[in-house]
Amino acid sequence: MKKFSNLKISQIRNKLTHKEFIETIQIIKQENTHALVSGLSKDLLKKYLKIAIRSKNIFLYILKKRNYVIGYALFAKKEDYLIKDFQTLKFTILLHLVLNFKIITLVNIFMAITKIDLIFLNKNKNVDLNCLNLNLLGINKEFQSNGFGKYFLNKALTDIQKNGFKFKCVTCEAPTIGSVNFYLKKNNFKYIGKKLRLTNNLTILKKNINSKKS
Repeated sequence: MKKFSNLKISQIRNKLTHKEFIETIQIIKQENTHALVSGLSKDLLKKYLKIAIRSKNIFLYILKKRNYVIGYALFAKKEDYLIKDFQTLKFTILLHLVLNFKIITLVNIFMAITKIDLIFLNKNKNVDLNCLNLNLLGINKEFQSNGFGKYFLNKALTDIQKNGFKFKCVTCEAPTIGSVNFYLKKNNFKYIGKKLRLTNNLTILKKNINSKKS
């Protein structure tokens, strides 16, 4: 379609430019307010993204329109890597949260690390924790409701599969009714359960994907 013709999707394998960092972090701050990382400082978020880029277990994609970042997505081969691969930042992150009185975020991190938040998932036989995990996805609000999010997600998943990975499914966590509808109605995800969070539980969704190797 013509409206997608000037979009560029890239997996970031080496580094982001200073401008790309600023634009990506702005989207995280504005569009992923329920994510644990959104409460971090801009400097910490930059370090977080640098680790994600270097990791062999994490895929960072950006969506650009002309020369402007309008979306990003962060995938992990397994959800556990979202904790393991960021070990070097754990004390810095905890200190930042304590000094800024982010008590709710600290409790939510504790529940995630101890897996208490999975209490409603353990009895669900449909849960496959070895799925590719879509941890974060954000589109600049000025470009939402134009089909860009669906286009971006599908292209990124296709690219991951073409690079030789054999994921049979992808999971994600949706914090709001709008995000749940995006995955259920526009991207054919299925509901599989809830994750406990203080103030706002997360809806866990799953989609089967074709496994191809180029």
